[in-house]
Amino acid sequence: MVPIAKRLLNILSIICTLYLLTLIFTMVTGSVANWSQFIGINFGLLAVGYTIIAAINYIVFGEVRLWHKKPSQ
Repeated sequence: MVPIAKRLLNILSIICTLYLLTLIFTMVTGSVANWSQFIGINFGLLAVGYTIIAAINYIVFGEVRLWHKKPSQ
């Protein structure tokens, strides 16, 4: 059960990172109408996502991390 949980947390980290890359692409292309609202909402959600991943890892595995190198152990 532990390797499955580690893999799921790795998948959540990948999703958050893809979301971050999408936000950066949107910012670079300049397709944002209201910058303060865009940054406040989207990067707030991203920070919450990474914080939840780190909190779950701390509660379940006893260490704060965003990625498990060897989820099979």
